[in-house]
Amino acid sequence: MDLKPSHIFYSQDSINNFFDKRSSHNRTKLGETLDSICEGRCHALSIPTITVVKLDGKWVTADNRRLWVFHQLKRLGKCDTIPVRISPYIPAAKLTSNNWGTSVCVRGPAGGYWHNAPTPPTGFAYKSVPTRMTTALKSNVEHSSPLTKRSTSDSLQTNPIRSGLHSTYKAQVPATPIRYPLSKWPTFSDISKAHDDHSHR
Repeated sequence: MDLKPSHIFYSQDSINNFFDKRSSHNRTKLGETLDSICEGRCHALSIPTITVVKLDGKWVTADNRRLWVFHQLKRLGKCDTIPVRISPYIPAAKLTSNNWGTSVCVRGPAGGYWHNAPTPPTGFAYKSVPTRMTTALKSNVEHSSPLTKRSTSDSLQTNPIRSGLHSTYKAQVPATPIRYPLSKWPTFSDISKAHDDHSHR
């Protein structure tokens, strides 16, 4: 099954800034993996398929670091949907989100610079990041505070032409409604209301 990353929620409140040794991106910072995908040095499918669970009518995953990268790719217009696996539950110990899974904190500098790029206007996707932006943002990331909060919609909306960002038009792909039985396992109460409020900001 395929889902839009923006339709998947985090299960935890914070994540490590490195992929672990079980990943093909072993000991690589999340932002550096994002940069490699955005610049064509590797494919998004090099990131293992994430597993999702239906909680309170919303898709939630315990694969939070992978979801962070996919959220950024979606925001930047680099992907529309991703393949997922469905699981019957998430261990209660991994349900630590305090904002209904809408965003997550990265513990330490995320690395790279693409995650700092402004969100492009609807229907556009970045082809590249200008050199002047690349240099400045690299410096900012390396000297960022120990705790960096990232969200799927916390970047400044901007005009890609005025900012020097190169963009291409991308046709919108309609989302197919997904129905799946509610899980009997621990849920995020009011996650639907929180997501709706967040999406209208």
